[in-house]
Amino acid sequence: MTPVVMPETGFPIARITHWFLHEGEDAREGQRVAEVLAGAVLLDIPSPITGRLVRRVVFSGDGLHPGDILGWLE
Repeated sequence: MTPVVMPETGFPIARITHWFLHEGEDAREGQRVAEVLAGAVLLDIPSPITGRLVRRVVFSGDGLHPGDILGWLE
């Protein structure tokens, strides 16, 4: 399985605002899978691979740090 990882944003903490995929849905590499709010900026989190989202680890409103795992693709 491949993790979807929170990238470095320059902010110490961010919050997930929206998932664009439900567990079990397919994603193409580079497709946005989630959106996070870092400071006053909304950022899209892309899929690192073409695969299926098998598990969300964080949910809307959860706090995130760079390197945190958002979910898993296979």
